[in-house]
Amino acid sequence: MKIQGLTATEQRVMDILSDGYSHLAKELVETFNDPDQAHYKRSVAKVITQIRKFIRPKGMDIVCVVDNRRYKYLLVRRMVSPVE
Repeated sequence: MKIQGLTATEQRVMDILSDGYSHLAKELVETFNDPDQAHYKRSVAKVITQIRKFIRPKGMDIVCVVDNRRYKYLLVRRMVSPVE
């Protein structure tokens, strides 16, 4: 799913999340240019925040879900777009 305005890293994360499955932060950080980042969870959170700014007006969001005691990210579509 191509979204105008995203950086290359943000677009790669969006491409992974577009498959409809939830993904661990470790899976998402593998798309970064520097996978050896010390605080990868914080880096993923920053990228997710940036992506949300572009997709929320389009009726989508990225949510954090718990699966087998592990936190994962999931791309979802809202039933109704937020009214501005």
